[in-house]
Amino acid sequence: MRIITFIIALTLFSCTSVSNNVKTNNSTFYRFDGQKGKSWEISADYNAITNWLKVYINDNIIIQERTNFVDSVTVFKGIFHNKEIKVRCISASDTKGTISLALGTGGSINREVCDVFVDRERAALFTFE
Repeated sequence: MRIITFIIALTLFSCTSVSNNVKTNNSTFYRFDGQKGKSWEISADYNAITNWLKVYINDNIIIQERTNFVDSVTVFKGIFHNKEIKVRCISASDTKGTISLALGTGGSINREVCDVFVDRERAALFTFE
């Protein structure tokens, strides 16, 4: 009976943990040279359990891919309104790497840092902790 109770408790805990591990970043706005009309709203979601990344422009999913936890750098490409969209994500989980030095953090970190480029111009930076 204790085993069944333990299994039920573990299942409930893991279900709530997964939903709490989806990190949504605030959106940022981007406008390229010569752009007419509204600026693009760029936002991103990252699930730390499944390593799924979603990048949106104006509420359209442009990138929906799993980051590679083996490599520290993962690159994804997409197209939006005839513009090349490139997302470069860097995974960091130690304090001695360049990410922690660049961000000025102390102590142990576990982050996913993603740059979003539009036609090779940096449009957004998202950090998921």
